[in-house]
Amino acid sequence: IDLNVSAEGRSIEGEASLKDTARRVLGEGCGVYLSENLWAEGFQTRVRRAFGVNLPLEWFDSDESKGYVLLLPSDASVDVEEGLLTFREPAEPRIGGAASAGPATFAGRTVEDWKRMQHEFRGLPRLPADWIRVKSRNSDKVYFFNTRTQQTTFEFPLPAGWTRHVSKTTGRTYYFNAQKAQSSFELPAE
Repeated sequence: IDLNVSAEGRSIEGEASLKDTARRVLGEGCGVYLSENLWAEGFQTRVRRAFGVNLPLEWFDSDESKGYVLLLPSDASVDVEEGLLTFREPAEPRIGGAASAGPATFAGRTVEDWKRMQHEFRGLPRLPADWIRVKSRNSDKVYFFNTRTQQTTFEFPLPAGWTRHVSKTTGRTYYFNAQKAQSSFELPAE
């Protein structure tokens, strides 16, 4: 799962380490929570070995700045908890000496299961190509998953070229496509 997110922030009183700060700002800045086990050096070392990648787990950018690179196994569990997209280690980790052979699951179902279940969301706005809806197991909230890029988001995915903005005069959300020189208060279909 390639989240490709980054966040930055300063340590606050009560945080014992820069890792604690990183976990907090990832949640605050990106709406993402990774379980403590996914941050563990031993777990990350096994995942890197399984994927055959040689990336540092952490590095110091300066005396006060530390960066982390976390890899998630394809069978990590994904759900929404307290408004955060939450990733946890698989119930039965399959990252021993070889890459995970099993399909990724979301709220206890595979991507193929969710593709077959898209009829449950009929009547809702059409999604751009490669996107499906997934219902969180814990909260029944719907989020969106791109089957090609593996991206997840709570915001309705926009077709290529469209961006979301907020009008400074009305406060309403509108959509803009620079290539087409179009704007709309309605969610674009294509």
